[in-house]
Parts: sequence; structure tokens; C-alpha cells
Amino acid sequence: MNINDQSKLTQDNAGNCWIYGCASVVVIGIVGAIVAVFGIKYAFNKLIENYTDDTPIELPTIEVSEEEKTSTLNRIDTWMQSFDGGEEPGPLELSQQDINVMIQNNPELSDFKDRLYVTIEDSEIKGQVSFPLDDIATELGMDSLKGRYFNGSLGLEVLFEDGYLEVYMTDGSLKGEAIPQDQLDMFANQNFAEQYNQDPQMDEAFKNLESIVIEDGKLIITPKVAESTSEAEVAEPEFGAPPEETEAAEEESSIPDAA
Repeated sequence: MNINDQSKLTQDNAGNCWIYGCASVVVIGIVGAIVAVFGIKYAFNKLIENYTDDTPIELPTIEVSEEEKTSTLNRIDTWMQSFDGGEEPGPLELSQQDINVMIQNNPELSDFKDRLYVTIEDSEIKGQVSFPLDDIATELGMDSLKGRYFNGSLGLEVLFEDGYLEVYMTDGSLKGEAIPQDQLDMFANQNFAEQYNQDPQMDEAFKNLESIVIEDGKLIITPKVAESTSEAEVAEPEFGAPPEETEAAEEESSIPDAA
């Protein structure tokens, strides 16, 4: 699998479906981070057995009714249409369940369906992955990876300021074992969302957002509010004193001074 190709999130014929990209960029960042961590192991064949498995692991599944799924997708779609129509729909709040419903039903994320499960705890987002390595094995010419799976999890920090998104790896585990700190340090300053900042469509979308935060167990995407000035602020006072003050001043000046 070519991660750069698979992580194209914008849809040319989907109107304002760019918001799926905004919400999913964190999800895809998890996969990208895992692949990047694993990538440094390619030079050490003796470690392949330690970091991959010959069978996939069973990930948690999102269990929602058809009614709940439809409601979630309709809510997101309604928000997108409102935003695209120039309205101000307010923040879009996506829970852990909402994100996993997206992964299972958004065509742009079909490669991660049943392979990625996202959890959110307070202000931290994590992803569990069980990913087949056949495509990567072919791409890199490493037959030893064929038929094997990359099973792991990662914790990510998400930052967004002035239209620029940053996603950093904070911790993780491979085959149930914590990733060594020296391995984590190699990626301490690597922004796994940089490719999305460089994408013209995503960059334009980011410019229309006030914030992307993870708090209280939710991914919250807040659009900018159009600046408006009230009539009271627009109205400017006329030059000169009000008529009442002018008349009072004239009357006062006409009274003769006491002898």
C-alpha cells in the first residue's frame, strides 16, 4: 500500500466533503505514524519477527443500530451543507463512536475499515491497528513481510493554530510492548499532518476553521465566524454639540451679568 495515495481525503465530486478530510486527518495520521515507526525497522531484518505477526489481531468493533448510524452521518452531512451554503453551523463535535462510524462508512477510508479503531480519552486520541503488510512487502521488495501483519497502537497529540495542523506521536506499543523511548524520540518533531497542510484544498479548508481540538472525549471542529459590525458600532456621531446643549448654551449667554 502506498500511504500517500491511500490518504487522499478530498473528494472532487463531493461538494463540501472536505470536512471528512479535516476530521479524518487525525485518524490517517495514526496510520501514517505507525508506518513511519515501522519503516525504520526495514533495515534490520532480524527485528522483523519482533515487530510483526503472522496473524491479525481482533480489533474492537463499533456497534450501532442502523438508525444511529444514519443519524450520525446525516448530522455530519447537514453540518457540511450548512457550512458550504455560507451559513454558520457552529462547531462539529465528533465522539469516538462518530469517528469509528466514519471509518466504517466513508468510502475515502475504506482501506482502514476493520483495520483501525479509534479511542478518545479526555484530550488524547489513540488508534489500534491491525494492518496487512503484503502491499508494503511488494513495494519494498521484502518477501519476508508477505503474509504478516502490523499490530500496534499509538497515542497522538493534535494542535491547530492559524490554519496549520500538527499531529505528533506521544506514545505507542507494538505487539503489546511499549515502543522504546529512543524510538519515539526519533519522531518527536515530525508532524504527521504536514502533507495535508501542503495540499491546496486542505489548506484552503483549514483557513476557514477557527480550531481543531480534542477535549472532553470529542474531536471538535470549529469554523470561523464571519465578522460583523452592529448598527450601533457603524453609526458615527455627528460633529458638533447636540441641539439641546446648543440651545442651553445660547440661553445662558443671553442672561446679563449681575451688577
